[in-house]
Amino acid sequence: MTPILHALKTGTRISFIPALNLSQISEFSLVICSLGVALGHIGERALSIVVYTLAITSVTSTYAILNNYAIFVTINPLLAWFPLREESLARRQFFYLVDCLELC
Repeated sequence: MTPILHALKTGTRISFIPALNLSQISEFSLVICSLGVALGHIGERALSIVVYTLAITSVTSTYAILNNYAIFVTINPLLAWFPLREESLARRQFFYLVDCLELC
């Protein structure tokens, strides 16, 4: 879950969905790891882990983005174990109105 969105009290769903949608690693990580292997900073085993991770996340991220709400509904009962609380819509609207009134 994205800590910034949770800190803004947007709720677990709004915090979970962007984290799921952005879970794929980029091809730029292959460039960085290849440079690391060439310079001797990391081993070839680390590069192979990055390649496998890229392959797996490239395939699964498409389906995860398409089915992000269904994944959230499945995972949400497990999130109840953490001390996170889903903000109700009425509560968010109330505080939004209070903030608007303070600005006026």
